[in-house]
This record gives sequence, C-alpha cells and structure tokens, in this order.
Amino acid sequence: MNTAIDHVKVALKNHYDILSVQHDYVSAAMVKTAFQGKKPVESKNLLETLDSMIDKLTRKVDKGKRAKGTLSRRNTTKSKVQDFLSSEYKRKDVPLDQIVYAFAEDFADFLMLEQGLENNTAIKYLKNVKQTLKAATERNWLLKKPLAGYKWSYFNPDRDIQDEFEIMQLYNKKLPIARLAEVRDAYVFMCFTGYAYKDASLLQLGHVTKHFDGEDWIIKYRENTWCRENVPLLPIAKEI
Repeated sequence: MNTAIDHVKVALKNHYDILSVQHDYVSAAMVKTAFQGKKPVESKNLLETLDSMIDKLTRKVDKGKRAKGTLSRRNTTKSKVQDFLSSEYKRKDVPLDQIVYAFAEDFADFLMLEQGLENNTAIKYLKNVKQTLKAATERNWLLKKPLAGYKWSYFNPDRDIQDEFEIMQLYNKKLPIARLAEVRDAYVFMCFTGYAYKDASLLQLGHVTKHFDGEDWIIKYRENTWCRENVPLLPIAKEI
C-alpha cells in the first residue's frame, strides 16, 4: 500500500513539474486532470473571457439581436473588473481557475467602498461577472462555477409615488423655459404609457398604428427582451 502511495506521489510531482514549465500558475485541478490522463481544460483568464463574451455580444448588437445598452453595461463591467484586479490583486488579469468564492465579496466591497457605488448597482456588475463565469464553465474553460453559491441582497429603493392629481398639476403647469417643458412632457408621456425613458426615447412614428378597437396604439418590440408589446395611446400621451 505504501509503495503504491509513493508511486502516486512521484507521478503527481512529475505532472506538477511538467505543468509548471508550461504555465505560470498550476492548480490542483490541472494536476488531477494530467494524472488521470484526461484532456486538459483550455486555460483562460477572466478579462480574456470577458473580451470573448463582449465580442460575441457586439456582433449580435450589429445584427440587431441585442440591445446596445446591454453591450455598454458589459464593457463597463470589464472596466470595473480591470480596476479591481489592478487595485486589489496588482495584476492585469487572473486565470479563471484562480477565482474563488471570496472573489465575489471582495469585488462587491471594492465597488461599494472604493468606487462609491450603491449596493444595487454593485450587484449588477457582480451578476455580469457571475454570468461570464457560468458561460466559461459551459465552454469547458472552467471546471466548476466558483461563485455558484454566492448570494446577494437587493435593497428595494424607497421611492415616492405620485398620484393622478399631482401628475395632472404638472401636466397643466405653464413652464416659461422650453427645455423644462420638454422634460415635463417626456415625463408625463412616460406616466401615461408606462415606458421607461430609454424605451420612450427609441419610439418612432412608425410604432403608432390602428389596433383592433380602431384607436391608436404603440406596437413595438422591447429592446432588451424582444417581446412584442401593445400600449394604448391615451389622449394625453397622444397630445404630447
């Protein structure tokens, strides 16, 4: 038994030595794979993986298959990760198999404490990183998802809700500055259609059409989900 164990130790040491010549970093998983005679997992770094995901997303945006905002957020995520690695790891990149569970908490703390982001904003960037690692696992660039068990707390923001009386007061108010009047009109339009600013800003005249009831409706596909939505164009929104 002891002889067999010694043989295994020697074999593991030999595999480690060979891998050390080939790679700057050698993980236990790499040694295990080599010892078992399996095909090694393709080694990738985090920023390299983010670049790969961004490149694919860029092509989808160019084809009109994904929203430009999604691409912008992924690029911002990459920038945040670069800042984090430079500040906390003193490195330009990190191998995927060196990422451990604590990476998530350290990254979130960096975003909130060093960059001054709010909890919910930091979570969005962390989710993007987690999705990237999930994609890397699915492509066999990573043996397991290191952040799979990480949970975050989303804080529901405390927002004031305007009632109909307040909205109508704003709608009827005479504003002497044209720029302010345009902002007011945009806000009231969003109140009566349910659109966020981004969706409202992308509306075109061609999106307005007669629907089953003979009235004008806004019929379009949402930019992020590409789901069709039919929104009745109420009188005040139509006037604006």
